[in-house]
Amino acid sequence: MLLFFFAGVLWGSFLGVVAHRIPKRESIFVPRSHCDSCRRTLPWQELVPFKTWIIGGGKCVFCRSPLSLKILIPEVLTGLFFATIPFLGKTWQEMALYGLFFSFALPLSIIDFEHRRLPHALTLLAAITGLLSEWAFSRFSMDVSALAFPAAGYLAGFLPFAIISLLHPRGLGMGDAFWLGAIGTFVGPFGVLETLLLSTASATGSAVLYWIAKKRSIETGPLNNIVIPFGPFLSFGGIVTLIWGPSLTKFLIAIL
Repeated sequence: MLLFFFAGVLWGSFLGVVAHRIPKRESIFVPRSHCDSCRRTLPWQELVPFKTWIIGGGKCVFCRSPLSLKILIPEVLTGLFFATIPFLGKTWQEMALYGLFFSFALPLSIIDFEHRRLPHALTLLAAITGLLSEWAFSRFSMDVSALAFPAAGYLAGFLPFAIISLLHPRGLGMGDAFWLGAIGTFVGPFGVLETLLLSTASATGSAVLYWIAKKRSIETGPLNNIVIPFGPFLSFGGIVTLIWGPSLTKFLIAIL
């Protein structure tokens, strides 16, 4: 568990760089990580802010300026999620799939939360990864049916959202359509329905709680005027469906 946690912290440091640089159209490899205050390149032993927070008090080793929490959060979240992977996955294929999906879900959620967009560079790469993962786990079978499941999942996720985005672009962005399509390559066509149910329910609940909180502080408009990014909720629905999809389906059928 500790091994997975520290591996997740290291990997989360890279995911934080992805979330920080992709919206700026910067390379995720060069230049090397540096302090945003003094602009000096950080030595290799300082490239993991989680370690810097524990030993250096969360400050730059050169200018002692406070490091942004936006750098620390991806590392902590990735470390915590990776620590649970050995308990969630029954096979190495499942554990690898969970790690791959999370590696796209986290930076995309952060980017959508901060910038209100989902870069196609990441969503398309996630879709390709989902397709190739299914092919790899089928031992690189030359049978076309090995790609039928993720391909059907992509179409089931992309097409409905793409149509809605074209008809009502202010309500739903095309990035959401590409991201749900990518999620479909991991969870399949039926998993897309579960993902939509979970993401819509969680987004609606969050909007209601936000509206109640704002009402108590200052007067605000009606609930339908609240604008929230949908990408993080799609990520939440996708990862819950990916891990507990079959059990979730049985639960929903039992309720209905």
